[in-house]
Amino acid sequence: YGLDLYRRPPARVARRGRTVVVKKAVGGGAETVDFPALEVALKRKVIGQDHAVEAVVRGLRRKAAGLTRKEKPYSAMFAGPTGTGKTELAKALAEALGRPLVRYDMNQYGQDHTVAALVGSPPGYVGSDRPGRLYEDLARHPNAVVLFDEMEKAHPAVLDPLLQLLDEGRFQELSKGLVAEARDAILLFTTNLLAREAFEGKGEIPDHLLRAQLVQMGLRPEFVNRLDTVIAFRPFDRETLRGIAERHLRSYLENWRRQAGLAYLEVKVDDGVYDLLLSRVDARFGARDLQRAIESLVADPLAEAYLAYKGRPGRLEIAREGEDLLIRLE
Repeated sequence: YGLDLYRRPPARVARRGRTVVVKKAVGGGAETVDFPALEVALKRKVIGQDHAVEAVVRGLRRKAAGLTRKEKPYSAMFAGPTGTGKTELAKALAEALGRPLVRYDMNQYGQDHTVAALVGSPPGYVGSDRPGRLYEDLARHPNAVVLFDEMEKAHPAVLDPLLQLLDEGRFQELSKGLVAEARDAILLFTTNLLAREAFEGKGEIPDHLLRAQLVQMGLRPEFVNRLDTVIAFRPFDRETLRGIAERHLRSYLENWRRQAGLAYLEVKVDDGVYDLLLSRVDARFGARDLQRAIESLVADPLAEAYLAYKGRPGRLEIAREGEDLLIRLE
C-alpha cells in the first residue's frame, strides 16, 4: 500500500460510497490514501486485536487530516501479554505503508554503559565520539515506523531525549548535539505491563485509567502523557488461537516446500492436528508458543519421514493419531 499520510494538508476530498479518498498534490502529482484499505490489510495480518488496529488507524487518520500538531509525530503504546500481536502490528503497519521498520530491543539499553549506544553520550564521557544509533536511524529514515520493544526495561536516562521527539518531532543526541527531524515518523512502544490484568478478564479499561495504571507500574507520567494512543492488547481465546495455529502451520509448511524445492507437493492437514497443537500451547505465551509446538510436534516427525523417503514425494498428509501425529508421504 505505499501510503504517504503526512505530507501537506489534502487539496481535495472526494467520497466514494463509504470510502473516503483523499487526494493530495505532492510534487505536482497526486497520491491516494485509503484508510479503510489500510485497516483491512492490518486486520488480515494481526488476528484477534481488531480494537488495536482500529485505534491506530483512527490516530493516523487524525494526523493525516491535520487535526494534531503538525510537528508532533504519531505515537502509540501497545501494552499487554506477550505473543498477542504487539510487535506484529508494528511490522504489518510498516509493510502496509511501505516504510522502513526501525526496531530497538530496549532490554539491550537497560544499563548505564549501554545508554550511549542508543542516544549518545555527553561530551567527555565514554562514547561521546559517536552520536548514537537512534540519531543515525532517524537521520537516515525520518518517516520510519520506529518500534521500541519492551519499553519498561529501558534505562531511565534513555527517556529524557525521547520526550522531545514525542512532543516536537525532533531528536537531539547527547554527544554533539546533532538534531534529527522526524515529525513524519510513527513511534510505537510495547510493554508487557498489564499482562496479569488482561488475563483476569476485567474487560475494557478506559483510556485515562489505562494510562494511570501504566504510571503506577513504573512508567513515567510525562512519557505516558505524550503518547497519542495507549492500547491494551487482549489474550487470545481458543477460537482465535486456532485460527492463528492454522495460519502458522500453513506458513511453516509453505516455507519448507519452497526451501526444499517441493512447490508441486500437495499438502493435506486434518482438523485434529490443530486441536493437538492447541493442547500443547500455554495461552499466557500467546502465538509464540504455537511456533514451538509446531516445531516439536510437526517438524521432527516430518524431517524423519522426508529424509527416510526414497524419491520425490507428490503428496503429504498430516493427521492426528491419539497424542501423536501421523505423517504420510507418497
